[in-house]
Amino acid sequence: MIFALLAVLVFQCTVLQCTASGSGSQQAVWVDRTAYSPGENVLVSVNGTFFNGSNLTAYIISPTSALTGLVLIPSEAGYTAEYSPQQDVVLGTYTVFVFGENITETAEFDIRMLSVYPDLEESYPPGNISIAGNVTDTATGNPVNASVNIIIDCVTLSTSAIDGVFSTDYQAVSTGRKTVSITATDDENITGTAAASFEVHALSGDTTEPVINSVSDFPDPVESGRNVTITADVTDNVEVGTVLVEINGTEYPMSMPELWMNRTLLFLDGFESGNLTTNNWTVSGTGDPWQVEEGTSKAYVGSFNALASGAGEKSLETDIGTAGYEDLNLSLYYGVSGLSGSGYFAIDWYDGEQWNSIFNFSDHGVQYTYFNSSLPAGACDNPDFKLRFRCSLGPGDTARIDNLKLTGMGIPSEPYGYLYDTSGLVPGVYSYTVHASDSSGNEAVPLTGSFTVVNGIPGISAVSASPDPVEQGENITISVDVIDDFEVNNVLANIEGINYTVAEGVNTESELFFDGFESGSLDTNNWTCYGSGNPWFIHYKPNKAHAGDYSLLVTNTDNDGGGASSVETDIDTAGYSEINLSFYYNCDLSPDKLEYFSVDWYDGEEWNCLLNTSVIENADLFYNSVLPPAAGDNPDFKLRFNCYSTNSADSVRVDNVEVKGKRIVPRPFEYIYNTSALSPGVYHYTVYANDTLGREAVPVGGNFTVQEPTSGGETTPGDGDPGGGEGFETPDALSPIINSISDAPDPAEQGENISFTANVTDNVSVGTVLVEIEGTNCTMSRLRAEARLFSDDFESGSLETQNWTCSGSGTPWTIGTDGLTNKAVATNTGGVSTIEKSIDTAGYENVTFSFEARTEALDAGKNLTVDWYNGTQLTNLLQTVVIESTGFNYELPAGAGNNSGFKIRFLCDIGEGEYCYVDNVEVNGTGNVPNMYEYSFDSSSLLPGTRAYTIYANDSSGNAAAPLTGNFTVINSPPFLSPIGPETVNESELLTIKLSATDPNGDPITYGSNASFGTLAGDTFTWMPGFMDRGEYHVEFTASDGKMSDSETVTINVNESYVNFSVSKKIEKGAAPDSYSVVLTLTSHVDFNGNGLMVYDLLPDNFTLADPAPACSGSQGNIYCWNLDLAAGESRTVTYTLEGTGRYSLGDAFVVGVDPQ
Repeated sequence: MIFALLAVLVFQCTVLQCTASGSGSQQAVWVDRTAYSPGENVLVSVNGTFFNGSNLTAYIISPTSALTGLVLIPSEAGYTAEYSPQQDVVLGTYTVFVFGENITETAEFDIRMLSVYPDLEESYPPGNISIAGNVTDTATGNPVNASVNIIIDCVTLSTSAIDGVFSTDYQAVSTGRKTVSITATDDENITGTAAASFEVHALSGDTTEPVINSVSDFPDPVESGRNVTITADVTDNVEVGTVLVEINGTEYPMSMPELWMNRTLLFLDGFESGNLTTNNWTVSGTGDPWQVEEGTSKAYVGSFNALASGAGEKSLETDIGTAGYEDLNLSLYYGVSGLSGSGYFAIDWYDGEQWNSIFNFSDHGVQYTYFNSSLPAGACDNPDFKLRFRCSLGPGDTARIDNLKLTGMGIPSEPYGYLYDTSGLVPGVYSYTVHASDSSGNEAVPLTGSFTVVNGIPGISAVSASPDPVEQGENITISVDVIDDFEVNNVLANIEGINYTVAEGVNTESELFFDGFESGSLDTNNWTCYGSGNPWFIHYKPNKAHAGDYSLLVTNTDNDGGGASSVETDIDTAGYSEINLSFYYNCDLSPDKLEYFSVDWYDGEEWNCLLNTSVIENADLFYNSVLPPAAGDNPDFKLRFNCYSTNSADSVRVDNVEVKGKRIVPRPFEYIYNTSALSPGVYHYTVYANDTLGREAVPVGGNFTVQEPTSGGETTPGDGDPGGGEGFETPDALSPIINSISDAPDPAEQGENISFTANVTDNVSVGTVLVEIEGTNCTMSRLRAEARLFSDDFESGSLETQNWTCSGSGTPWTIGTDGLTNKAVATNTGGVSTIEKSIDTAGYENVTFSFEARTEALDAGKNLTVDWYNGTQLTNLLQTVVIESTGFNYELPAGAGNNSGFKIRFLCDIGEGEYCYVDNVEVNGTGNVPNMYEYSFDSSSLLPGTRAYTIYANDSSGNAAAPLTGNFTVINSPPFLSPIGPETVNESELLTIKLSATDPNGDPITYGSNASFGTLAGDTFTWMPGFMDRGEYHVEFTASDGKMSDSETVTINVNESYVNFSVSKKIEKGAAPDSYSVVLTLTSHVDFNGNGLMVYDLLPDNFTLADPAPACSGSQGNIYCWNLDLAAGESRTVTYTLEGTGRYSLGDAFVVGVDPQ
């Protein structure tokens, strides 16, 4: 095939033969639409291949035979042109003529308008008004089918004109002149408009009051800052006038939402999604089922339609609830072909009990036909409404549907509404009152409602596990505090990957304190000894302790005149009431020596006696009592045991000291979990919660420890009777436990680092943890991760929640309101005002401090100052005016880490009318993850394959854990070839493609290509297409690491470079009979260096070139060609002689062509 621009020289006028565009498989000339409105641009397209590249001329011929020339612009398909008719253009059919040499092609389009004629009265009473009229084609006067939009007082009504007639209802609820705007659009997108008006007049003599039937609000409860919609159902015998809603002393006008005045689209077929599941269509029947068919030539609109084909009965149906809607209208386009005998196409609707027929078609066939019908009353306001299409087809028959719509009018149950912004409202219940009057001034009885404002998501304020540690097999109670300003819905605890529902424990007791004696130390629960006598101590003697191995003991306090001895501890009972204290005690005192044992509790101001006894009974006695109310909800609560004894054999023993209480707020939730299935070790649990609004709390995690069951009964050294002094401590014989191990990523790419982690616990202290890889032991270190050390809780509404401290001479900081809600705010301080917070960073490093701040434009010299404190001195971070809300983030020096004295401080001094605020205050740091150890291993030295690793551990006493083994896999990953994408280049231009690839394993990369042209050097591919190389090419480029590869097939489009030249031909009678001399003259306007040009001549039948043919480069049949090399502006001639058996004259048409090489 010759890819060239052909210069056509016609030496004899011949009759032009015109062909109709589109008569073949492709169109030669076409327009983008079949019809246009006046003023719309018409896009004309020309397929250049139909004209063999000849010079083209194009015109538009109007219905009055007026000619308008078109400017043809080259395009990918050939040419395009635009025709822009004016508004006063003649309506009718227009013809596009495109002339080439020996060929002419045509196309047609219409310019049309629609005329809309409203049919309205001059005046109507309030109520239902019929809006009707006609739609016709302006030029022909024929009625047309069209969609009609009607706008009356900003209310839009949608309907359809069938055979030119439209009608819909308008609900007039107010009096006065109503302006009507009507727009009609037919299926060719041709439009027409009309304007009209009518008067709605009031009825006189009305004394009946309107009625507020009901009020409602949604959503309720509503989150602060969100909108709540308040609605009212108000009716009147004539016309409702004004409806107001009063909220917090302010009245707001309520209006009628457009929803109930508009026709609403309830259902659209969804075929354009490409499947029937989009709108829950179901198919049934025999033969091929209904399906979605793709193709713009098949669909009425868009690219998809529903199709039934092949023999059998089949149905297509879907559920469409119409609850809340009336005046239903169904419209669609259907097409049927080939029905014969008993074949049919039918439409049915379902009312909840039975199917009802809408339409039944049994003719032989019909192209797409518009169907539009109102549905019966039983279809309205019906949640069970269904729609079904049935057909019975024979072989080769088809049925199609498209552009299916179901519309309806909303039933005006609550036509008045107001959208109220709750910003600035604190959580609580708010009432509102609706007032109404009619057009005659009669007032309705007001009606009142209320809505609830809530603030923020629920919060899990605390989680705990008790007892902790717990012996294997015993129950542990997971307790959760959930704060929510509405109603908690669900609380879950995830333990070992299983979710357990945590029940609300409003009336259950929680353990606030257990003595901790089994640890063998008074320090465990901060017991403090004082007094002049011998001190209390922990005693190891299983047969003396009431439970376990240890108990609290004191002996001979007054030895050498020492006096009495006391031991006490702090127990915070804040948030709990009905405090219950229980313990076992054994008094072995001497009679008549004023010896005693007493128990006191402290309320924050004074000690109160609970028990004072000198009973001499060498037996365990149980004390169990509910303490006075002042013991509850008391952060200063303390418990104290006292003893005075003078005899060396006298003693008092106390065990199983327990304090319980019932929670006050927040709501307590508890789950009792049995640990029988757990091995000794540390276990993590996560608590989730949401409320009845569906809002989810931020999950909170915790840990608990499972220990080996306690073995008792055997006597160990030190079990003799107490004689004062310390108890016996047993050596650590328990081994650590490797609870779990893991590796990531797995599989790992060769050369990628693999992180090995292990969870290791011990009853005392873990010593060394090792991972053995390929015979080498590597020491694992504590796993460190970033943790949130502090995040402000300004949303609580109080600075005291997190113990912020205010100081300075100015007005103190507080929590803001209105636009500054949930922020710490300083206003009109009149002096220096400071807010600071202590944050313990012990065990953490790389501390960061971030916050958001803003100030008003402050007086000269006034600033917001931000400092941090390292325990000995303050360091300034910020001292500025922040006009716009700005976030700040600081990476603090090393001194901020591992510091129990760390503080942050905000300070400002501002005047009247000024303010500054801070928010989103956070402190983060990097610290050890409990019980977790890590080692990062470089896999570069490993070949691909699966390998084992083993974790070993011991404790500080040298006890070894049972090793744990795992596996990991190393893989060789292929290189990654960066996307190249399609390329486009013109003939004779240089194309350069730069390849880029990376290899995850660091392997060297080589590039390849399957192209039979061009050059690939390293990572660069170059190619200069010749003048004969127009077309589309597919080249595969590869990147290989020697083992694996990645590739991409790239499409290269080579565009034709058109030759700019002129050519002439001269023919003269030769000397020999029946011979002719031909001279071709070519002039080029561009350089054709390289292979130059190829010149063709199509010789008449019975003629050949004389032998030898001068400079002839080749021939094919009676086509002869020569190669020429032309520079820009250069002319060349080719002269040759023809020989034949007939006459060769200028009356013979022939073609000369030139093609670049």
